[in-house]
Amino acid sequence: MTDGSANPIWIVHRDDRARTALVRLLGISDAVVGRPGDVVFDQMPSADAIVLGLSGAADRADAWEAELEFVQRHQSRVGAARWVLVGGADDREAAIERFDRIPVDFLAYPPTADALRRAARRTGRRPTLSDRARREAVAAQFSRWFADVELPELLRAIDPRLADVPLLVRGEPGTGRATVIRYAHHFGGTGIGALAHIPCAPDVGLPQIETALTDLSRARPDLPSLGVWLEEPGQLGRGVQRQLAAWLEAGPPPGVRAPLLRWFCSVDEAGAPLDPRLEENLGTIQVRLAPLREQPDRVVSIVREVTERWARQRREEPRTLDPAALNVLREYPWPGNVRELETVLERTLASTARNPLRADDLLGRDDALAPLDASEVGTLLSDDEVAELDETDAPRHGAGPWLPGSPATAAATDPNPGREPEVEIVQESGALHPAEPDPGLRRLASALIHQVRNPLTTIRTFAELLPERFDDPDFRARFPRMVREDVGRIHSLLGRLEQLAALDAPRHEKVDVSELLEHLLEARRDAFRARHLLVLKELDSGRPNALADPDQLRLAFEALLDKAIATVPERGDVYIASRRQEGSSSDGDTVRVLLRFPDPTVNTPGAGGLERSIELLIAELVVRAQGGRFTVGASDSEERILVIDLPTT
Repeated sequence: MTDGSANPIWIVHRDDRARTALVRLLGISDAVVGRPGDVVFDQMPSADAIVLGLSGAADRADAWEAELEFVQRHQSRVGAARWVLVGGADDREAAIERFDRIPVDFLAYPPTADALRRAARRTGRRPTLSDRARREAVAAQFSRWFADVELPELLRAIDPRLADVPLLVRGEPGTGRATVIRYAHHFGGTGIGALAHIPCAPDVGLPQIETALTDLSRARPDLPSLGVWLEEPGQLGRGVQRQLAAWLEAGPPPGVRAPLLRWFCSVDEAGAPLDPRLEENLGTIQVRLAPLREQPDRVVSIVREVTERWARQRREEPRTLDPAALNVLREYPWPGNVRELETVLERTLASTARNPLRADDLLGRDDALAPLDASEVGTLLSDDEVAELDETDAPRHGAGPWLPGSPATAAATDPNPGREPEVEIVQESGALHPAEPDPGLRRLASALIHQVRNPLTTIRTFAELLPERFDDPDFRARFPRMVREDVGRIHSLLGRLEQLAALDAPRHEKVDVSELLEHLLEARRDAFRARHLLVLKELDSGRPNALADPDQLRLAFEALLDKAIATVPERGDVYIASRRQEGSSSDGDTVRVLLRFPDPTVNTPGAGGLERSIELLIAELVVRAQGGRFTVGASDSEERILVIDLPTT
């Protein structure tokens, strides 16, 4: 083809002369051309773009019936094809309203050749580096957990020809239901679009689900595909389940615009049962994930994958487990399944440098293989602080896309019955008004104890070993180096606390947030380069001003950037973005800053995660003092997501 596309462009029009004119204007020789009812289109596998002419006046009762039928017949099969409607100059609003399930470009007839070619050949959204990183992270986790498991039904689920067929995944918590669904989304045909994760609850109704998806479609009018993931829909009321089943049969509501729509569903085998009709609609393809206790032979391969990944991230030799430790892991019933096993291994690897690891090393101390509390398995947040986040998306505040280049998701903020379903994992503290003293200071003290005690314990342990290991030249070389590094970290922490203690009441001045971030990134250029980190930035060219204390804001962003540099594995990437964000009438507009980076502690429960770091807590306290909001989130792809909303002028 002249435009190098994998699939042809279709030109569809009832009128022969208008159809010929569109072919000439488009200027390509191998377009597929015909009337809406022609069978030639049924024989084509797909299209890159479809130019659809609208014949007749919009106000006629039977207007565009053939064209609407054409879209209905081919919409799911052509997937992410671009749709270009060509009609009368006065038909734009009516056309967009009637063809409400597909994202369209509208051109008045006759269009100019340049306008038609641009519309037909416009490329859709291309994957960003963050998209690629998330896709690779999902693939890596899938490989760690399921490399030795046969899942023939999943092969059907990722067949591109079945990209619109619903997928239902059954299994106990921790078996990897979320990983399988995200894998099917990324590799089964909808990965270029968005995945809306909707945790279900008894007080969620169909109107709230519809609102969430409609808001997403408004925020992303060019969405090529949409995956809708219903988590535990058995918790919905019986009437809601039956309404949802009817909805799946009839198609999505008018406000949901996506050429390709796919439903995903995850259910706990011991959870609330699905309505039979809804189960029939959602379960065209079903995958069951067996609990780990039924597959003890998988333990060895999972141990190998986790320890090798841990070593790669830290550029060290992989460690092994002695036979006794492996036997303990095989014999344990794993109520938290694979998620719990991975957590135990990572906590153990972080707690000791021993190689091989012994049975009494597991979990670090004498709590070896005590069953993990539910709050420790797979999350860093308490139940009261958790709302689910789409693996590729992040929270929005107010109307419009959340951040440039970041797919938006619909987020619910009303905690009352009848609320919209939540589709984001966030830990929020504070609101968009000046904060009062709160337990944050106690959290700061707790974090200080944790971050100072650990290096002091290491120094004390090495000091006690010094007399008996003094003749070991390697030990003598490591001891002063380790002391210098640990003492340096303690001094750095105390220095930040001194800065925090010296702060006065915040001034309220105009702060160019984009300029401030540019200066801070430039000042850390050598630090990024030393660790081979890639910095991706999308700073608002409009340079919105926040209303804040510039010195205090600098302290907060310095702490966050330094922590990100220290946290991201070598050769990782750090993404930072800013923009002015339209808010609700009660909150007002804000300047929003997003910081996203890989964090190996995301799925590590306990006190050692980033949520207990001095830097994070200092930034939170400073932001709250400015009257802003500080949000901490995490994704299953081991990315940390920090969002700061600051009052603006």
